[in-house]
Amino acid sequence: MANDFTVPLTPSLEKLVHETTTGPEGNFEAMRAGLKAALRFDGTAESRVESGYGRGLAGQPGAPKTVAQLAPIAEPTHMRIVYPWQNTRMEIYGMSDADLDSQEAAIRAIYSGR
Repeated sequence: MANDFTVPLTPSLEKLVHETTTGPEGNFEAMRAGLKAALRFDGTAESRVESGYGRGLAGQPGAPKTVAQLAPIAEPTHMRIVYPWQNTRMEIYGMSDADLDSQEAAIRAIYSGR
């Protein structure tokens, strides 16, 4: 999961960090600006404005993710109430009487050992 938020270090990024942080004080603002520009150039990040509170980096993981569309589920057209044991009430739903018969047979098989 941590790999989702990190960018692999390339030789060009390593060179940029080394050049901007060497010296008695190091220029971290230059390193920050250079890294932002390099990441923007590679298409890894883009600048955006967040609610007027300042600028940030927004990741671009490549192609936009598509959401899988679920197939419409047909509503069951048949319903039956089954009392398999004493006062145990079950409502079963299905697409046909044959479907209800198989469900009822399975339920009664479970309760037949009592």
